[in-house]
Amino acid sequence: MDTVGIKVISRNEINHCIKILRKYCKLSIGEIKEAIISNNYVVECSYVKEEGIVNIIKLYKELCDNNIQAQLYEHERITNVEFLENLVETYYEINEEIADRIWIKE
Repeated sequence: MDTVGIKVISRNEINHCIKILRKYCKLSIGEIKEAIISNNYVVECSYVKEEGIVNIIKLYKELCDNNIQAQLYEHERITNVEFLENLVETYYEINEEIADRIWIKE
């Protein structure tokens, strides 16, 4: 499955990371800690799930605001927040165009 995900790079202050991450995912404290230590995704979603990508962007920004290093991925490759924001904007524009076409046909 094509995914968008986020990994926490900082190994310091794991407890502070967990506090933030619990707002964005339903993993247990132990699962979050293990994901950070193992360098696995702490949150991931399908590449086509706009809401999931927005959630990951918000999480990334909150981690950065708290001086916690994190890395974004798309299709297992490192990416940046601007790319994901553009992707979400593209999905929004597509949805608007579809809604307009449906409205015109009615």
